[in-house]
Amino acid sequence: MVIEMIRNIIFDLGNVLIDFKPIKFMERFTNDSEHIKNFAKKVFWSETWLDLDRGILSWKDSKNVFQSQHPEEAPLLELLYSNWKEILTPIKNNIQILKDLKQKGYNIFVLSNYIDTPFEYIESQEEIFIRKYVCIYVYT
Repeated sequence: MVIEMIRNIIFDLGNVLIDFKPIKFMERFTNDSEHIKNFAKKVFWSETWLDLDRGILSWKDSKNVFQSQHPEEAPLLELLYSNWKEILTPIKNNIQILKDLKQKGYNIFVLSNYIDTPFEYIESQEEIFIRKYVCIYVYT
Protein backbone atom coordinates (compact mmCIF):
# COMPACT_ATOMS: atom_id res chain seq x y z
CA MET A 1 0.00 0.00 0.00
CA VAL A 2 1.32 3.46 -0.93
CA ILE A 3 0.47 5.07 2.41
CA GLU A 4 2.79 2.68 4.24
CA MET A 5 5.68 4.00 2.14
CA ILE A 6 5.11 7.59 3.25
CA ARG A 7 7.06 8.38 6.41
CA ASN A 8 7.92 12.04 6.01
CA ILE A 9 5.54 14.94 5.50
CA ILE A 10 6.73 18.47 4.74
CA PHE A 11 4.73 21.60 5.50
CA ASP A 12 5.34 25.20 4.48
CA LEU A 13 4.56 28.07 6.85
CA GLY A 14 3.02 30.89 4.80
CA ASN A 15 -0.65 30.19 4.04
CA VAL A 16 -0.20 26.56 5.10
CA LEU A 17 0.37 26.74 8.86
CA ILE A 18 0.38 30.53 9.25
CA ASP A 19 -2.15 32.77 7.56
CA PHE A 20 -0.60 35.58 5.58
CA LYS A 21 -3.25 38.00 4.35
CA PRO A 22 -1.54 41.39 4.27
CA ILE A 23 -4.38 43.33 2.64
CA LYS A 24 -6.90 42.06 5.18
CA PHE A 25 -4.45 42.95 7.95
CA MET A 26 -3.91 46.49 6.64
CA GLU A 27 -7.68 47.05 6.35
CA ARG A 28 -7.68 47.32 10.14
CA PHE A 29 -5.92 50.66 9.83
CA THR A 30 -7.75 52.34 6.96
CA ASN A 31 -10.84 51.74 4.87
CA ASP A 32 -9.20 53.28 1.79
CA SER A 33 -8.96 50.10 -0.29
CA GLU A 34 -7.10 51.82 -3.13
CA HIS A 35 -4.45 53.08 -0.73
CA ILE A 36 -4.09 49.61 0.76
CA LYS A 37 -3.63 48.04 -2.68
CA ASN A 38 -0.96 50.60 -3.56
CA PHE A 39 0.72 50.12 -0.19
CA ALA A 40 0.73 46.34 -0.69
CA LYS A 41 2.42 46.75 -4.07
CA LYS A 42 5.07 49.01 -2.54
CA VAL A 43 5.69 46.75 0.45
CA PHE A 44 4.42 43.15 0.35
CA TRP A 45 4.94 42.60 -3.37
CA SER A 46 8.15 44.56 -3.69
CA GLU A 47 11.73 43.58 -4.40
CA THR A 48 12.56 44.60 -0.83
CA TRP A 49 10.04 42.08 0.51
CA LEU A 50 11.58 39.43 -1.71
CA ASP A 51 14.95 40.30 -0.18
CA LEU A 52 13.38 39.68 3.23
CA ASP A 53 12.16 36.27 2.05
CA ARG A 54 15.59 35.49 0.64
CA GLY A 55 17.29 36.38 3.91
CA ILE A 56 19.28 39.17 2.27
CA LEU A 57 17.62 41.82 4.43
CA SER A 58 16.66 41.62 8.10
CA TRP A 59 13.22 42.58 9.39
CA LYS A 60 14.76 45.45 11.36
CA ASP A 61 16.65 46.82 8.35
CA SER A 62 13.64 46.48 6.07
CA LYS A 63 11.76 49.13 8.00
CA ASN A 64 14.49 51.67 7.25
CA VAL A 65 14.57 50.66 3.59
CA PHE A 66 10.80 50.98 3.19
CA GLN A 67 10.80 54.34 5.02
CA SER A 68 13.48 55.71 2.72
CA GLN A 69 11.83 54.31 -0.41
CA HIS A 70 8.32 55.41 0.52
CA PRO A 71 8.35 58.30 3.01
CA GLU A 72 4.76 59.09 2.04
CA GLU A 73 3.75 55.75 3.60
CA ALA A 74 5.31 56.51 6.99
CA PRO A 75 2.03 56.26 8.95
CA LEU A 76 1.05 52.87 7.49
CA LEU A 77 4.60 51.56 7.73
CA GLU A 78 4.68 52.49 11.40
CA LEU A 79 1.38 50.67 11.96
CA LEU A 80 2.68 47.62 10.09
CA TYR A 81 5.94 47.46 12.05
CA SER A 82 4.24 48.18 15.38
CA ASN A 83 1.58 45.51 14.93
CA TRP A 84 3.29 42.90 12.72
CA LYS A 85 2.79 40.02 15.17
CA GLU A 86 -0.95 40.25 14.60
CA ILE A 87 -0.57 39.41 10.92
CA LEU A 88 0.79 35.97 11.86
CA THR A 89 -2.30 33.99 12.73
CA PRO A 90 -2.34 30.21 12.94
CA ILE A 91 -4.37 28.11 10.57
CA LYS A 92 -5.65 25.99 13.42
CA ASN A 93 -7.10 23.16 11.32
CA ASN A 94 -3.79 22.66 9.54
CA ILE A 95 -1.82 22.77 12.77
CA GLN A 96 -4.16 20.12 14.15
CA ILE A 97 -3.54 17.99 11.06
CA LEU A 98 0.20 18.37 11.68
CA LYS A 99 -0.24 17.20 15.28
CA ASP A 100 -2.47 14.29 14.26
CA LEU A 101 0.03 13.11 11.64
CA LYS A 102 2.86 13.29 14.17
CA GLN A 103 0.81 11.27 16.63
CA LYS A 104 0.28 8.63 13.93
CA GLY A 105 4.04 8.25 13.64
CA TYR A 106 4.90 10.36 10.62
CA ASN A 107 8.06 12.47 10.60
CA ILE A 108 6.97 16.07 10.23
CA PHE A 109 9.17 18.76 8.70
CA VAL A 110 8.70 22.43 8.00
CA LEU A 111 10.65 23.70 5.03
CA SER A 112 10.15 27.36 4.35
CA ASN A 113 11.74 30.62 3.48
CA TYR A 114 10.64 32.92 6.24
CA ILE A 115 11.72 36.30 7.53
CA ASP A 116 14.08 36.21 10.54
CA THR A 117 12.26 38.11 13.30
CA PRO A 118 8.75 36.87 12.45
CA PHE A 119 10.05 33.31 12.33
CA GLU A 120 11.61 33.66 15.79
CA TYR A 121 8.26 34.93 17.04
CA ILE A 122 6.37 32.02 15.47
CA GLU A 123 8.75 29.54 17.06
CA SER A 124 8.05 31.04 20.48
CA GLN A 125 4.26 30.84 20.19
CA GLU A 126 2.98 27.49 21.35
CA GLU A 127 -0.53 28.02 20.01
CA ILE A 128 0.88 28.82 16.59
CA PHE A 129 3.70 26.38 16.32
CA ILE A 130 4.77 23.63 18.65
CA ARG A 131 8.46 22.92 18.16
CA LYS A 132 8.29 19.39 19.59
CA TYR A 133 6.24 18.22 16.64
CA VAL A 134 8.56 19.12 13.81
CA CYS A 135 12.04 19.42 12.50
CA ILE A 136 12.37 22.90 11.03
CA TYR A 137 14.40 23.93 8.04
CA VAL A 138 14.21 27.55 7.05
CA TYR A 139 15.74 28.31 3.72
CA THR A 140 16.99 31.84 3.24
